[in-house]
Amino acid sequence: MPRECQCAGGCGPVHCQVSDRDHGAAPGSHDPARPGAAPSTAATGAAGESGGRQAGGPSLTRRQFVSMIGLTAAGAGASEPAWAEWMAAQTPSDELARWKQSLFQKDRPRRYRSDAHGDARFPLGGIGTGTFELCADGRFTTWHLFNTLRDGHVPFFFAVRVGRTTKLLQTAGGPDWPRIHAIEMTGEYPLATLRFADADLPVKLEMTAFSPFAPLDSRLSSLPAACFVFKVTNPTARGQTVSLAAFLQNPIGYDAMGVPISFNSVGFNSVPERLGVEHPNYGGNRCRFARDGDAAVLTMGAVPAEPPALDRPVRLYTNLNAQIFNTPINDRPANLEVQPLERLGAQSLPEAGTAVILLEDAPAEMPAEPLRAVRQAVKDGAVLVLAGRSQPLLGAYADVTQGRPVDASALRPDVVFEDFESGYDGWTVEGTAFGSEPAKGTLPAQQGVSGFVGKGLVNSYLGGDDSTGRLTSREFTVDRGFIRFLVGGGSHAATQVRLMVEGAVVRAASGRNDERLLPQTWDVRELRGRKARIVIVDEQKGGWGHINVDQIEFSDLPGSAAAMEALDELLPARFSAVKPGGEGTVRFEGLRLNPGAKEERLTSVGVPDWRDARVFSWNVGEGRVVLVDRMLLPAEQVELIGARQRAYDVLCHLAGASYTRAPGVPANAPGFGEAAIATLGPNATALPEFTD
Repeated sequence: MPRECQCAGGCGPVHCQVSDRDHGAAPGSHDPARPGAAPSTAATGAAGESGGRQAGGPSLTRRQFVSMIGLTAAGAGASEPAWAEWMAAQTPSDELARWKQSLFQKDRPRRYRSDAHGDARFPLGGIGTGTFELCADGRFTTWHLFNTLRDGHVPFFFAVRVGRTTKLLQTAGGPDWPRIHAIEMTGEYPLATLRFADADLPVKLEMTAFSPFAPLDSRLSSLPAACFVFKVTNPTARGQTVSLAAFLQNPIGYDAMGVPISFNSVGFNSVPERLGVEHPNYGGNRCRFARDGDAAVLTMGAVPAEPPALDRPVRLYTNLNAQIFNTPINDRPANLEVQPLERLGAQSLPEAGTAVILLEDAPAEMPAEPLRAVRQAVKDGAVLVLAGRSQPLLGAYADVTQGRPVDASALRPDVVFEDFESGYDGWTVEGTAFGSEPAKGTLPAQQGVSGFVGKGLVNSYLGGDDSTGRLTSREFTVDRGFIRFLVGGGSHAATQVRLMVEGAVVRAASGRNDERLLPQTWDVRELRGRKARIVIVDEQKGGWGHINVDQIEFSDLPGSAAAMEALDELLPARFSAVKPGGEGTVRFEGLRLNPGAKEERLTSVGVPDWRDARVFSWNVGEGRVVLVDRMLLPAEQVELIGARQRAYDVLCHLAGASYTRAPGVPANAPGFGEAAIATLGPNATALPEFTD
């Protein structure tokens, strides 16, 4: 049935009469090459073959259309009169004239209010030079200037002072200062204008922001600059003294890494801004003030650091994600090697004293197998360092032992509910994601899977991220206080391990958008005696739409009994509890050193914070165990060059090696360079640095 076309193509004023059959190929669109449609773009024009004729209009084949708009050699000579003649045949001349005139009519600018359009943002930055965004509420966000493909945040804001009244020129974020009451933004690229409204200010104030942009002038349009022009109007009969201020933190070395950046690809900008003068990557930052004619310029940079050096080879094994140690660059000396903890038992150790094992905030549910490998490596000559700001594994150990030796005979053995080594017996399989049997590791086109025990595991990547399904276990009675398992894969609510009691989900866990399987523990003491099932769900399509699961165990302990025994043999001290100590430290309550153990201070280490650390150590076999009361390298700081460098310094010192690092920012860091803020006029002043 003929109907008026509602397609999104460039039909102009033409009222196309097309049949439902013509629209069947793509809802909401049709082939402009067919009669009755004005052509819009070359891509659209080549979308289909020619159709029939429309009364009152000429027949136009696809070949004729392509040649007319000049997309082939034959079309290169298509004449303008032919195009005009075709257009005239489609539309009455008066209607076509009105449409042409409408193209030149000035439209009302689109306005955005700070109270209603907080997500409206305007990009600033030259072509190919990176960008940051100006929000309708006056904030500057989403800094893409550091070559790390991360959403960064740099403290940058404007303020105005009129008489004795000072206002921050943004309605949200920034320091805890009086903020402007309201902002209205007009964004018409390449210009954005913000109009500030506040009854406390006797003047009218607006700011126009832009980056140099001129068609066909690539040199001007690719300048790495953003410009801000303020206009102040005094509507009163009295003179007003007005001052404008700009505040920008020296960002060299920041690299958009770590807090306040969310490096989870699903959660950009989910972490609040950080307003402070410290960052683990900063070091040797400096600002220089100078005048250049009418311009006052504050240039920001950093001292380029010399590459670090290590006097002998050291191999580091860690429970942290070893892959991130190379992000954004590999900043280690060539003779410092980093390996994941799971490779510890599969590799022969280097000579005694050159292997270091770092367990940073090891989880309470850490399996016994890696701890056994750690124990053997220490006996063979490795140095074990236990650190962290909460140390859950040691907290679980203290809860079990209460400062006494582990009594293995008093502990019931763990129950392995499922290890996925012999198929899906006892499980109901639905969908296609899990296959007919457990996976043996990494599946085709999948990133490397690690952290599972034995040879089999649940891996729902079979067929890719778009496959779905679920596994449901046999029913069981909850008779232990804890359920432990390993989980990896997607972090979605639709990729989960779930504990079901009477049809309701009472516990759930997901991966962390990481193929590594990590330990997870559910405290189910309150559910003792209840009937339950475990359901593994993959109902997510798209990125990270899969889940990895292995080694489901029931236990009286949050960690395994075998793990507690291994710790009992390794630790240089016993204690009844691990409590927060403040500022990234812990307190070991009821601590008693084992015979032969000692407490020491690292007075010669190159990290000042660690010179006050409480360090307990003793020898085990050919190796050494070091227990410390503070964090060394938190998981969220592994990608920070500065934090890693300090950790390398301490770890190599504990291994008896000499690690030398120079102050400053590595010259090969992705964000190394200079930034500047400048203003025009003779009355400008500057404060190159402040610490509050």
